[in-house]
Amino acid sequence: FEPAMAHLPRRITTDGLTFFANDQDGYYYARPSASGSRSSALDGLFTKHEVGDVRVRFLCVPETDATVVAVQCHKEGCESFVPYRPAPLGPCVQDWKARQTLVEEGFRPLREFRSETSCCAGSGMAGCCCCACNTIACICSQEVVTEEIYYVSDRLDPVEQPFRSFVPRSPWRVWNFRLLGLLVMFMGMRLVLRLFSEVFQGSTALAAYGGSAGLVVAGSLTLASF
Repeated sequence: FEPAMAHLPRRITTDGLTFFANDQDGYYYARPSASGSRSSALDGLFTKHEVGDVRVRFLCVPETDATVVAVQCHKEGCESFVPYRPAPLGPCVQDWKARQTLVEEGFRPLREFRSETSCCAGSGMAGCCCCACNTIACICSQEVVTEEIYYVSDRLDPVEQPFRSFVPRSPWRVWNFRLLGLLVMFMGMRLVLRLFSEVFQGSTALAAYGGSAGLVVAGSLTLASF
């Protein structure tokens, strides 16, 4: 926001009060006991304040580029935004119904949205039985195309910027997939290099490893591809 005095007249009249602009502080001042025209009663309006004086300031948002990733909707009688959250939609859903679903999803409390990732909400012994499921759900839930995307910037950002900031990667899930990939790569290398086991055993550079030469080569190639 910035002061809007430069875009307004020096004197504004509303509801029977006449406000005069003060360039020193950017406010408009009015004195109900004075008339609408400048008189002796207004001489000290800016410096000698009295009981009943009114002061207002007008702010505006200048026209500029902006980046918004959210769902536009009507909220409390005015145009506003709610967070964008992925919602399941059928293949034959009409556009207006899909938009209404996204708006309703954005109005839902975030606590209610997060509770859906849990196995159950039971307590006591039943809750203890679901601890493992709930732990896995909490670890993996960050990888979903997030719980919500609500990005507002006062400049024109690249398309990928909002999603890079609001789609966090779960470190547990990332490292699990990395280790799984390394294991699959090692097994594939081991199967391929089994055909050359005699060559490795006869190599002077790998003679120190004996029968494990193929494993060493497979492990080295796997780590090199990481």
